[in-house]
Amino acid sequence: DGPHNPHDLHYYCGGSSSGSAVAVAAGIVPLAIGIDGGGSIRVPASMSGIVGLAPTFGRVPTRRGGFSVTKTGPMTATMLDVAVAHLVLSQVQPETWHHRTMLAGLVPDPMLVLDESDKGTQEQLQQQQQSPLKGYRLGVFWDHFVDSDPEVVEASWKAVETLQNLGAHVVNVTIPHLRELHLAHGVKILSEFAIAWDGAFHKTNVTLEANTQIMIAMGKALSATEAMAAEYVRTYGIHVVCRDIFRDQSIDAIVSPMLGLKVPKPTHGYRGYGESNTALVYQTMRYVPLANLLGLPGLSIPVGYEEDTGLPIGFQLLGDAWSEHKLIHLAKYLEAEMPRRRPPHFADVLAPFLSPESEETTDQS
Repeated sequence: DGPHNPHDLHYYCGGSSSGSAVAVAAGIVPLAIGIDGGGSIRVPASMSGIVGLAPTFGRVPTRRGGFSVTKTGPMTATMLDVAVAHLVLSQVQPETWHHRTMLAGLVPDPMLVLDESDKGTQEQLQQQQQSPLKGYRLGVFWDHFVDSDPEVVEASWKAVETLQNLGAHVVNVTIPHLRELHLAHGVKILSEFAIAWDGAFHKTNVTLEANTQIMIAMGKALSATEAMAAEYVRTYGIHVVCRDIFRDQSIDAIVSPMLGLKVPKPTHGYRGYGESNTALVYQTMRYVPLANLLGLPGLSIPVGYEEDTGLPIGFQLLGDAWSEHKLIHLAKYLEAEMPRRRPPHFADVLAPFLSPESEETTDQS
């Protein structure tokens, strides 16, 4: 049957990590882990009104192999929680590839997620308080930015203005051949999905939802030539986005709406039979693919609510590889200026353990 959106039970709550997002948004757990191959951390986080971090590919150690577009990351209610979760998840075991990479200086120390704004002279501290994001450069691809529902664009633009007021500088950027980059991501995730589920697809004792069967069949229909062409496009994207934008233009984050539309309402009967709606999926994922295809970190944070439904509106910060600490720093200050609401379907299961009465009981015992 699947989870329901805690803000309105009649609307979608996202993709394959939507259960994790709903559990956090509804107060059932303070932290959940998501897996993001095509926005499956960021999209559910946006629809449920929580924070979701899809880190750099390989940043969080995982035994899940076979997918070149997938990463594992935290989903939490607040930026502080996501920073702590990332601090823990990105710690690695000695003598592993992740450990050697960090020792080589390729990956920033996870402790960089902690705020260092309390260091410096009194004058520097005063300047930091007035413009805490001074020096940060935000890239905006305007033609792409406005390609969403007007209400989503308006809330996202207000988030950009807020970041500007906090000292960040906005730079116009262009990402050439974005449609081809999105298509390459589709080819990669479908072909890799088909390989991963090939065994279950052919077993007579395994029942797969019709939509899952369609996705597997689409992936199996792709040729090796098409899969290799997607790899060439991926290489092009790494050069254009990572080198030409992030490094040559000194961009700290590319910002955009998280979704290409307002939270959609599912069709009648989808809970019983599933739904295959490629056009809706593409529209929902309009700002998703670059983080997955290029292995870059992306963070979704709520920045507003739809006027008619009260459903959340998410905002995305996309960073260069290994720059999670920058995204967390930016989003921490943005969060403090944004409205936040608890969903109507909320159960604070930790409240009894955090109340003063429970602390007295603990002290006496």
